[in-house]
Amino acid sequence: MKKVIEYIDPRIIYTDPPKSGLNENEKNVLRELAAKVQHYAQDHKQEEKKKLWYAHNSLQRIRPMVLVFPEGAWLEILPWDKMVCREEFYRAYEWAMRRLCYRFEHFDDDFVIEPVIEVPLVYEITPFIKGGASFIHMDMKDSGEGIHQNKILLENEEDIRKLSKQEFIFYKEESERNLCLIREVIGDLIEVRSYGYMAPDTSLLRQFIEMRGTEQIFYDLYDQPEWLHEVLGFMRDSTLELLQVMEPCLMKTNTGNDYIGSGGIGYIHGPGSDRALYQNSWGFSDAQELAGVSPDMYEEFATAYHQPLLEKFGWSCYGCCEPMTDKFDIIKKCIKNLRRVSVNPWTDREAAAIALLDQYVYSWKPAPTVVTRRFDEEEAGRDIKRTMEIAGGCVVEMILKDTVTVQHEPERIERWIHTAKYIAEKGYA
Repeated sequence: MKKVIEYIDPRIIYTDPPKSGLNENEKNVLRELAAKVQHYAQDHKQEEKKKLWYAHNSLQRIRPMVLVFPEGAWLEILPWDKMVCREEFYRAYEWAMRRLCYRFEHFDDDFVIEPVIEVPLVYEITPFIKGGASFIHMDMKDSGEGIHQNKILLENEEDIRKLSKQEFIFYKEESERNLCLIREVIGDLIEVRSYGYMAPDTSLLRQFIEMRGTEQIFYDLYDQPEWLHEVLGFMRDSTLELLQVMEPCLMKTNTGNDYIGSGGIGYIHGPGSDRALYQNSWGFSDAQELAGVSPDMYEEFATAYHQPLLEKFGWSCYGCCEPMTDKFDIIKKCIKNLRRVSVNPWTDREAAAIALLDQYVYSWKPAPTVVTRRFDEEEAGRDIKRTMEIAGGCVVEMILKDTVTVQHEPERIERWIHTAKYIAEKGYA
């Protein structure tokens, strides 16, 4: 499978052109799915959930939002090889629409289905080192199993000379071609438009690790911090220039039905939010790679480099799976437009509640093992209830993600959603 599995559930990220057309049966399947998505999007609950997200992201405490991203488990729920379309380009849209339909029929969370199918723009951001991977989209095998090891490109201090500024390449003809192909098939049944938001990766350490290796960075922190600062400074400055280059190509902000941060939906109103600028959009950075370092070192080598990048955005999300317990003060001090903070299984929930109060979105991520190993509904309920007891005065969202498997029992997700919504609504009432 290529460029299809992603965190951003409704977003199709497959961009390679089809080698052949659709047969009549394949076309009918796509059209039937498009009609169903259009119908489901008209359900009154979709508009109600949008209003809740607008309020939630504006820090209004109405009720906790509940959201799931099955991610790898989608391969169990809707196996890729069971799709009707033969061509991967069309199969990606079939799979995406089937996911939307499955969500409506089975998952009563706060995910929003809108009456639109969005076709991604085709573009490329070149790597910092020639011969490295271009950061387009990550491929995954059908099984979702296996490992990937990068070639070390920054082997020694002298290799800093290999670094070059990243370049943005926009493929306009390919973008228009893909849009036309989908419009030809389903454009009379549902709105088909380009997905016009794009941004460079502002979590610099992820890209550094791609070039240097995970283990080596910990030696660098101790043995050659000046060199590490030089590399990260180059990457920061290159990314700042990249933001300037990419911004004129934006067609929209990510303040609608957009996946933001490490989990959440982007609906928010702001001054000038109708203008496609980064200052009217959500930004995101994290530093999972430095999960084990001190707060001072985290600030020096992570947050300090994220700060000037996130300042270009209107609102910022911060953190993913790194422990945040002793880093809240640093993040709040450095990231002036901070709005959403990840509270993951390795972060103390009480410390998070004290630090975030009702001034930031408390983005709680329960351990995915609640559904990936065995499922105990009572245990899941106790975990959710404990979060509500701790963070009842915060602007809470519950994001179940990183679910690589549900052991072929998708009803686990349905039951978790039901439990979470019941406890959340009861707690806020």
